[in-house]
Amino acid sequence: MIIVPPGMATLESTARHLRVSAQRLRALTAETPLRQLAPVPLGRSLGTYRLIPQLGIAVLRQMRGDLPYHLHAWQAALADVLDSSTWRQATAHLTAINWADQGAKGGQTAVEEMLVSPALRATMEALQQESAAALDRHGLQEQMQTEKMIVDRLEDNDDAVILVGAEQRAYALPRSLLRLAGLDREKVWGVLIATQTSTGVDLDVWPAAGLSESATWRPDPDLLAHRIDVGTWGA
Repeated sequence: MIIVPPGMATLESTARHLRVSAQRLRALTAETPLRQLAPVPLGRSLGTYRLIPQLGIAVLRQMRGDLPYHLHAWQAALADVLDSSTWRQATAHLTAINWADQGAKGGQTAVEEMLVSPALRATMEALQQESAAALDRHGLQEQMQTEKMIVDRLEDNDDAVILVGAEQRAYALPRSLLRLAGLDREKVWGVLIATQTSTGVDLDVWPAAGLSESATWRPDPDLLAHRIDVGTWGA
């Protein structure tokens, strides 16, 4: 199964994932190419939102630290995505859809659900490819890793075991990251994003874009042995 990360996010969800206040987020975006972003009208039922590409969240993650890592290259890669026809087509597509007809009822939660809906899977996949190309052009392809994951089991109140990548290797992950993404339950697909920063590797988890409710995990019997070797991601 091909798992696609959400190619864009709202300012509100970005602040949650970065664990910063709305005021701090505004200050960070003002120092990046994100300052040029115009709000995207999503129709009367949803309202107007500023949306950030996933690569923009990685740049803000660099800005959040005291010593940003390869910041010039990250900023240049982000500018490439924002200037691309893929980004313009994505925002135009969002504006053109009648979300009321799709059942959207308004509010922040509805917008976040819309961004990972099956109707936008192709759009999010195109944005992922555009971001990967920008990272490659600026020598950052090894600095941001995106992997599909499945929540295998919840160990206790603090930790879970996830299976990562095509080989479904088992790793321990804080449940707090799953809660941020609304994935704090077993046997649900998601996306793990690891970004290199000046202080180490930052992990983030997002719901997979475009999966239907019927998408279920079917374990490969040849890979089940990995489940007994639980490591810590990045170790």
